[in-house]
Amino acid sequence: MGAHDGQRRVEPEKGTTSAAPTSNATGAQKEVQSAKARLDDYNRCHPHRGLKMMSPREFRTANFQA
Repeated sequence: MGAHDGQRRVEPEKGTTSAAPTSNATGAQKEVQSAKARLDDYNRCHPHRGLKMMSPREFRTANFQA
C-alpha cells in the first residue's frame, strides 16, 4: 500500500478560507429543531384528503372536542 492508499486530498483554493468545524452537538441540535419545525408545519398547515381536506390538527379539533 502506498502513502495515499488511492485517495486524493482536496486542498482549498488559494485565497479562500475553510469554514470552522462545528461540533456534532450543535449540528444535532439544529437537526432536531428543523425536524420539530417540519412536523409542526405538517400538522398545522397541510390538508389531507383522508381527513376531509383538513390538517391533522384541524381534524382533531373538529372531531375530538371534549
